[in-house]
Amino acid sequence: MNAAPPQATPALEPIKPALGFGPFLLYRTQRRLLDNGQPVRIGSRALDLLIVLVEHAGQVLSRDELMRHLWPREVVEENTLRVHVAALRKALGSDQHQGPRIANVPGRGYSFVAEVFTHHDSAVALPPVPPSATRLPPVLARIVGRGDVVATLSAQLLTQRFVSIVGAGGLGKTSVALMVAEAVSARHAQGAWFVDLSTVATSGSVTEAFSSALNVPTVAGHLESRLLKHIATQQALIVVDNCEHVLAPLALLIERILDECPQVRILATSREPVRAAGEWVHLLTPLTVPPDAVPLNVQEALRFSAVQLFAERARAGDDRFELTEENLAEVVEVCRQLDGIPLAIEFTAALVRAFSLRGVMDGLAEKLLALSGGRRMAASRHQTLHAMLDWSHQLLSPVEKRVLHHLSVFTTGMSMDCAVLVAGDDALGLSPTDVRLTVAALGNKSWLYADALAEPVRFHMHGMARAFAQEQLRASGAWDHAARRHADHMQRKLQEARLDWPRLDHEAWLARYAPFSVDVLTAVSRTLAQPDGLARAEALMSDAWVLGFQLHQLADHVVLARQILEALEDRGGDPMAELRMHRIIVLLDGPQISPRTRDTFHGEKALALAKQIGSQEQLISCLLINFFENVSNGNFKGGLDNGLYLQARSIHPSDAQATSSCERMLAVSHHLLGHHDTAQELARRVVAHQGWKPSFDLPASVMSQQAGAQIVLARTAWLQGRPDSADALCRELVQAATDEDDMALSQLIGLAALPVALWRGDMAHARTLSRRLREEAVRRGLMFEWAAWLEAIDTIIELGLDNPRCARAIHANSNLVLVDHAATFSRHSLDQRGLERAHKCLVGWCAPEVMRAQALAWLETEEASPSLLGRAETQLQQSLRQARQQGALAWALRSATSLAQRWAVGPKAEEGQALLASVLAQFTEGHGTRDLLLARAVLNKPRPAH
Repeated sequence: MNAAPPQATPALEPIKPALGFGPFLLYRTQRRLLDNGQPVRIGSRALDLLIVLVEHAGQVLSRDELMRHLWPREVVEENTLRVHVAALRKALGSDQHQGPRIANVPGRGYSFVAEVFTHHDSAVALPPVPPSATRLPPVLARIVGRGDVVATLSAQLLTQRFVSIVGAGGLGKTSVALMVAEAVSARHAQGAWFVDLSTVATSGSVTEAFSSALNVPTVAGHLESRLLKHIATQQALIVVDNCEHVLAPLALLIERILDECPQVRILATSREPVRAAGEWVHLLTPLTVPPDAVPLNVQEALRFSAVQLFAERARAGDDRFELTEENLAEVVEVCRQLDGIPLAIEFTAALVRAFSLRGVMDGLAEKLLALSGGRRMAASRHQTLHAMLDWSHQLLSPVEKRVLHHLSVFTTGMSMDCAVLVAGDDALGLSPTDVRLTVAALGNKSWLYADALAEPVRFHMHGMARAFAQEQLRASGAWDHAARRHADHMQRKLQEARLDWPRLDHEAWLARYAPFSVDVLTAVSRTLAQPDGLARAEALMSDAWVLGFQLHQLADHVVLARQILEALEDRGGDPMAELRMHRIIVLLDGPQISPRTRDTFHGEKALALAKQIGSQEQLISCLLINFFENVSNGNFKGGLDNGLYLQARSIHPSDAQATSSCERMLAVSHHLLGHHDTAQELARRVVAHQGWKPSFDLPASVMSQQAGAQIVLARTAWLQGRPDSADALCRELVQAATDEDDMALSQLIGLAALPVALWRGDMAHARTLSRRLREEAVRRGLMFEWAAWLEAIDTIIELGLDNPRCARAIHANSNLVLVDHAATFSRHSLDQRGLERAHKCLVGWCAPEVMRAQALAWLETEEASPSLLGRAETQLQQSLRQARQQGALAWALRSATSLAQRWAVGPKAEEGQALLASVLAQFTEGHGTRDLLLARAVLNKPRPAH
C-alpha cells in the first residue's frame, strides 16, 4: 500500500487517515499506535520504521532505503536497524493465520506483509495520554495472556482502594500492575506513581522509597508525616512493587495512607499478601498451558497464552523461527515443563536461536529430571525457575560464568567500561576485549539486556538472574574479591565526578554520574560491613554524599554517615574523618537559607573540629554550614559572628572562595539585622566576583554565593524605596535562573521575588510566583524546605492582605524566619514571637513594621483606654524613627501613613499630612504600588470641617 497523502494546506499539516492491521490502528499524524484501543509503547525511531513499512505494505524496502529514511544525516551500523525491527516484532507479535507481520526477505530487505486497511474515522477520540504526574516505567514488550486479569483488576480498583497482586516470582506481577496502572491512571487527577521496593534494604527505608517516588523530601525524621500530608488531598494510584521483604512496615504505612488519604488507591505486587486492613488479594496464576494428551493444531495451541508467549519471544530472538505442526509438540512440552511461568518461558525462548528448539527441550528436561530425583515432580514455581536458570547457567563457558558472576555485584546496571574494570583480570587472561565479547554473548543469551537509549549503553541483569549469579559467586569464594573491585570502580567514578565538577554544567554532570548513585551507596554499605573497611567506607562517603544530595537520595546516605561516624568515634584518633561525617549529615539536611528550623548539633560539632584541626578549607565550609543553620533558625547575630570570625582570619585577597563566603555571610546578616547600606555594599562585592565556581564539597547548586547576594540586593532595593527596581531585578534573576536551570531558583523566588510581589501588593504576580515555587520545590525534592512557607503565603494570598483571618497563617511551630516575614505581608499575621524578637533587637530588618503592626492592633482594640491609644501613637513614631535610622523608606512610608490616618481628625491633622507628604516625596518610582496608592489616597482625602 502506498497511498498518496492528502493535499497539504499552507498552514497546517493534514490529519492522515489511520491505517489498520489486525487489532492495531496506526495514527500517523498523532504518532500513536493502538492495540485493541490501548496505547502501545514503542520508541520514536521504531514508530518511524513502522509508519514507513505500513505505508509501503506489500513492498520490499531495502535496508539502505530504510536506513536513509530513519537516519538521513547519520552514519549508523546495520545492526541498529535490526534492533528496531526486533523491537517492532516484539510489540506487534504475529498474526495467528499469517505469522509475523514484518517479513525478512533474504538479500533484499524487509516487507510489511499483514493486510492493511484504511480507517476512515480518524477523528475518533484517542485514549488520553497519561497525565503529566504519572511516573510509570515503560512496559518494554507486549504482555501476553493477561488481558482478562488487567480488566478484572481495573474494575476492582473502582470499588477497592487496596489491591495486591500475589504470586510466585517470574509470573509477571510487575508487568500486570503496570498495564493496570496504564489503564486506570486517567481516572486519577494526579495519575499513577511507581514505588520500587526491590532495592530497599531495611524496613526504615520503605517510607523513603515512597517519598522519593512521590517527590516528597527524603530527610531524617518526621518523613512519614510529610509523606501523608503531601498526598492527603491527591487523587492518585500508587503502584508498589516487590513488597515481600518489607511486609510489616509496609502494612503499617499502607493502613495510614488508606486512613488519612481518602482519594489514594494502592496496587501492590508481592509473593505473599501484605496483610494490611482493607487488602483485596488477587492471586496471579501462570499462563495457560495445553492439557496433557490432548491433540492440538497450531491455531488451537495459540489459544493458550504460554504457547503464544513462547512463539512470540522465540520469533523475536530469531526471525527464522516458526510455530509449525512439526515443532508444536516440543513447544507445548517446554511450556508445560516451565509451568507456564512467563519469565522462565522468555528465558527459554531466547535460547532457541543458539541451541535450537530440540536442544532447548532436551537440556531443560535433563536438568528438571536431575533436580527431581529422576522423575518430574510437582516442583514449586520458584524451584522450576531456579532449575531453568541453573540449566541455562551450565550452558555458559567458564569465561562467561566468571564474567556473569562478577557483574552480579552491580545493583542497577553497568556500562561496558564498568564491566571491563570489574570482571577483567589480566592474570587470568581476561583482556578488555575478552570481557566486551563475553558481555555481548551474555546479552545474546538473555542473561543481560541492554538499555540502548542510555549514553553510553548500559547493561542490566534481571533481578532473579542477578540473585542466582550472586549465589554462584559466593559459592565460588570470589564474592569478596568481586565486591572489592566493584568498590574500587565506584571510588574511581567518584574521583572522576570530583574532577568533572568544575568542567561540566550541572545537568551534564548529573547525566554522567546519576546512573552510579545506587551502586555507589551499595559499595559504601558493603565496605563498611568488612572488618577492615571503615577507613575506605569513610573515604567513599566523603564523595558519595554529593551525588546523593543532587539526586535527593538523602535518608540512606544520612543513615550510613551516622553509622560511619559512630564507628569513628568508637575507634577515635581521626578528627578529620569525624568532621567530614558531621558535615555531611548537616549538608544532607539542606544547606541553604530557608524557613525551616534545623538541629544545630552536627554543625556546631563540625565547626569545633575544624577550629581544632586548623584547616582553612574545612573551616570555611563549616562556618558556612553553621551560618546557614543560624540564619534559618532566626539567629542572625550568630550568622554575623560566623562572618566576622572568618573575616578575622586575615583572608588572602587571592582566595576567592574565602572572600566571597565571608562577604556573603556578612551581607545577609547585616541585612537581616537592619544594616541595609552595609549589606548592600557587601552584596555588590559578592556579585562582582566572576568566574568562580564553589568546590565539589560545597556544590554551586547548594551554596550559590551569587544568589544569596542578589537576594539581598533585591530586598534592600524595596526597603530603600525603589519598589519598581526591586521588581525588575527579581524578574531578571528568576528568568536567568530559569534559563540556566539553576537550583538557586527556589531561593530567588521564595526569599526575594515572592516577598517583593507581596510588599508591592501585586497579588496576581504573587500567585504566579507561589505556583512557580511549588513546582520548583517538587521538581527538586525541596518541599520539606518550603512547604510551611507556601502554606502561610497561600493563606495570606487567598484571604487578602487586610483580612484579620490572616492570623491563621502562622502556627505555634512556625519557623522564626517565617514569623518575621508574615507580619510584613499582612499585619494581621503578627505573632508574639515576632514582637519579642523585634523588641529584643534579635531581628532588625522587619522591626519597624512589626512595631507598627502592634500599634495598629492596639488602636483597633475595643474600648481601648486613653493610655493604650497614647502608647500606640508613641510606638508608631518609634517605628518611623527606626525605619529612618535603617534607611528603610518603605517602612517609613507605612508608619507615616498610619500616623496621618490616626491624626486625620484633631489638632495634629496638618502635622500628619505634612509628615506623610514629606516621606512620599522621597519616592521616585513605584507610584502604582499598593503602599504609595494608599498614601496618596490618605493625602487626598477631604478633611472634615471644624
